[in-house]
Amino acid sequence: MNDTYGIHTGGVTFWNSDTGNALRIKAISEGKHIAAKYSQSDKNEFVCTHFVTDEELEPRYNLNRFVNQRSDVFVPFDVQKETVNLTLEMEYVDYAVEYSRGILPGIDAEAVRELMNTTGRYGVVDNGIVGANGWTTNWKCLHEPFFSQIGMALNDDNYIRNMSLTLDRERDYAMKEDGRVLSRWYNAGEDQIPGTFNYKTGYNEARWGYTIDSQTGYVINAAEQFDLCGDKEWLQSHKVSCEKALDWLIKRDSNGNGIFIIS
Repeated sequence: MNDTYGIHTGGVTFWNSDTGNALRIKAISEGKHIAAKYSQSDKNEFVCTHFVTDEELEPRYNLNRFVNQRSDVFVPFDVQKETVNLTLEMEYVDYAVEYSRGILPGIDAEAVRELMNTTGRYGVVDNGIVGANGWTTNWKCLHEPFFSQIGMALNDDNYIRNMSLTLDRERDYAMKEDGRVLSRWYNAGEDQIPGTFNYKTGYNEARWGYTIDSQTGYVINAAEQFDLCGDKEWLQSHKVSCEKALDWLIKRDSNGNGIFIIS
C-alpha cells in the first residue's frame, strides 16, 4: 500500500481496457509548475493528486519518481498566501477509438494496442526522461536506438514532445566534453562507475563497464526523432553534439578495422 509514482506533468488519461471507458484530465496553471502523484492508499483506493507550485517539486528520496510504501514522493514545499488559478479540463474518451491501431490483418490489433499502452509507456519515467527500464525501477538506458521509433507506434504527440526534451537533456547533461555519452540515468549512485554519478541530474556510467552503443543510440534517436517532429530548429541544435558523439566513437578505431576499443 501507498506505493506512489510522482511526475512533473498534469496531464493523464485513465482507462478501462475492458469497457472502453476513459477519463482524460489536463491541468493548466499559467506561470506555475504542475506535478502529480498517483498512489494506492491504505484504504485500497487509487488516488490522484495534483500540485501547483512556484518552483518545480524535487523528489524526496534521491531522484526517485516511484517509491514503495510511501505517499510522500516529493519534498515538502511552502504555500504562500495568494490566489492561484488552476484549470482542470476533463473529458470522456472512448478508449477503443482513441487508441485504435487500425486493422492489422493476421495480427491481434487489441494485443498490439495493449502492448503499446503498457510496455511502450512504461519507459516514460518523467518529463525529459524517456527510455526503458521504466518508472518503477527509477532508471533508464541511453544505449538503445529505438525510443524515438516507439513514438511512431504510440502515435501520441505528448510522447513525441517528451522525446525531444529527453534528447535535449541527454545532450546537455549526459554528454561529456569529449563527446562520450553516459549510458544511464538512475535515481541513486550505487550503480555507477565511481565518480561518474551526477547527483543533480542522475546521469552516470554503469558500474559494470562502458556501454559503447550509447554513442550511436543518441545519434540514431535524434535522427528518428526528427522524422516524427519535423522540427528543423530542434535538429540543428543537435548537430554539433551528434558529431561529437560519433567522433568520440571513431577515435576508438585505432587501426581502421571498424572495431572500437574502449580503454
